[in-house]
Amino acid sequence: MIPRRSNAWKELEKRFKAFSDYAERKRAQDELKKLKMKNDNLDEYLAAFETHALHADIDMNDHTNLQTFALRLPRSLADAYIKMENPETYK
Repeated sequence: MIPRRSNAWKELEKRFKAFSDYAERKRAQDELKKLKMKNDNLDEYLAAFETHALHADIDMNDHTNLQTFALRLPRSLADAYIKMENPETYK
């Protein structure tokens, strides 16, 4: 029933906003599993990873999630990152 002084479209909009997408988290997790860096575009990869992680409700600072992030990087970029984190000297 639509309240007497209401508009049918307003009622539809109000009820639609109450709808929640329960599968959003699972879809985001699936997208994270498929995600890889393409065309050496690190910014695009970072944005996509963060967006999917947010929707999947995962902690970006968790060790396993950081590992998932690193595994999807090109090998040369991952190697360069490891060298930065573990320098041979501290000069």
